[in-house]
Amino acid sequence: THYAFIENEGQWPNSILFKARFAGGNLWIQQHKFVFHLHDFSHTRNLHEHPNEKNSVDGSDKQTVVHLNFDGTNEVKTIEKSYQSPYYYNYFLGKEPSKWASNVRGYGEAIMQNFYNGIDLKLIEQEAALKYEFHVQPNADPNEIRFHYSGQNSVSISSTGKLIVSTSLGEIIEQKPYAYQVINGRITPVDCAFEITENKVHFRLGYYR
Repeated sequence: THYAFIENEGQWPNSILFKARFAGGNLWIQQHKFVFHLHDFSHTRNLHEHPNEKNSVDGSDKQTVVHLNFDGTNEVKTIEKSYQSPYYYNYFLGKEPSKWASNVRGYGEAIMQNFYNGIDLKLIEQEAALKYEFHVQPNADPNEIRFHYSGQNSVSISSTGKLIVSTSLGEIIEQKPYAYQVINGRITPVDCAFEITENKVHFRLGYYR
């Protein structure tokens, strides 16, 4: 399964930049935020697998929405897209042609330039997983990167440094962050960890030049 970031060519509201699918639902990349739309299709699967059985539990699939809100970000004006999908999508929904779109592509990577001042946000699809990176330019302040969640049950940091976002349909897990500097062409790791202060998540960085 390919988990490319599908561009918005007018088929969705202007605030949406990309849509990506993952095993538990859809991820919407918007200005200033990510939106996780989580689905539980167990009811529908059960009906297909056992069509003659009456389901007396819940007559519908479950879903929930969680927002990852990046605080203090700029309006993204420039996006650098790469690894275009060989196939395309057509959207002809509704009766309004202005909201139709054809030849819509997906991309394996996208860089949202100047997401924060001097900091780019890179979206990556890698081995059926969705990831993101912050690219911090010299003299930019990584402490500007702060975010908070809404719509979840709780947010915590595990003993192994992962960020655990608990929802009514399971967990959204962000792996322990990895940071590095490139000095004279060589990668130098920098200590990095999630930290939660007053419900806002940020990165605690060790020494760097």
